[in-house]
Amino acid sequence: MILNDYSLFDYIGKIGVFGDLRFSILNTLNILSPQNGLSISKSSKYEQHSPLKGLDYLEFQKRNLTQVTFQIKIVTTDLMGIRAKLNRMVENGEHYPLLVGYDSISNVDSHFVIIDFKESKKHTDGRGNSLTSEFDISFLEYQINIERGASYSENISQQGTEEKTEEKTNENNSKTYEELEGGRLW
Repeated sequence: MILNDYSLFDYIGKIGVFGDLRFSILNTLNILSPQNGLSISKSSKYEQHSPLKGLDYLEFQKRNLTQVTFQIKIVTTDLMGIRAKLNRMVENGEHYPLLVGYDSISNVDSHFVIIDFKESKKHTDGRGNSLTSEFDISFLEYQINIERGASYSENISQQGTEEKTEEKTNENNSKTYEELEGGRLW
């Protein structure tokens, strides 16, 4: 399943994985740690109908995409490398399974993408380089088993209609010009 793509020994002691980002609870340098917990938002879409005489009623339409947000504090000498990874993931629309602890928030049919992140620089050195930053990261579910950019070039025909070709269009235009040469149409 999803965990088969990751080596167990690379992630011992980690509490989360998203692509090449690892989230750890260790209190040492070079770590990422969730600050204020993890927020998972799930919802559905309903349509409300109002008949003339009678009570309103709801009709289930679909479930909405799952949204996950959390804040991480980064204390590292490679802050620029982590920022570059986040930028790359956002700008390229990269999608990966989102694993937190022993739970996979992703499932077989969906991964997650980072839809945005905000950085707050907390501590800097004497030259203004960031030593500690906090990132608010928002993920949105990404369905992987659908056909994107599908070409619907199949001709849909209806009984009593003809396929429109350039030849037939030119023929119809010629007939219209002949009618116009005869005078006014109205």
